[in-house]
Amino acid sequence: MGSIAGKLLLTSLLLCSVRLWAQEEGSDDNRKSNSHLGWPISVPLNPTAKFADAGTGVTYGVGYNFSRRHAIVGEFMWDWLNTGVSSPRGFGNVNGGSNLYVFSGNYRFELRGKTIGAYLIAGGGWYLRDSSPTTTSALGANGGVGFTVRVGAAPWRMYIESRYHYAPTKNINTQLVITTIGIRY
Repeated sequence: MGSIAGKLLLTSLLLCSVRLWAQEEGSDDNRKSNSHLGWPISVPLNPTAKFADAGTGVTYGVGYNFSRRHAIVGEFMWDWLNTGVSSPRGFGNVNGGSNLYVFSGNYRFELRGKTIGAYLIAGGGWYLRDSSPTTTSALGANGGVGFTVRVGAAPWRMYIESRYHYAPTKNINTQLVITTIGIRY
């Protein structure tokens, strides 16, 4: 997946969420739709850590709130995993990267007060790891915990969450802990 395809997908998701926001009236914490945009910082676990260092990217999601506590969230995440590849003696180091694209569906259980909240999130989806010269993909799963703080008028909230991601990708399983900081609406 090239960078143009990723940008088109992100633009499409943003336009869909704007349409959802426009359909709802008022600004309260009991909306039917939800959306978030975040900045993930990934820490690879073994065996992924043998080939990749910490990385970063972008996360975007939209979903439906069944109630204040129960929601589903469709999410796209792009994460650039920094790789330091050693080259033969006398050629120095070759720095590279591996792109991880994740399309997932998640369930969120949230306990939200007027100012602060906490939630559990878990789901699964398609994990595509694109490393030169190979690309591999597999179905995977994730789960974690998050915290929110209201900023400004409802329903705007800042969030921080940490999730474990696993996908049995070919040759090297993809295993990461990803901490994301972002804004929710």
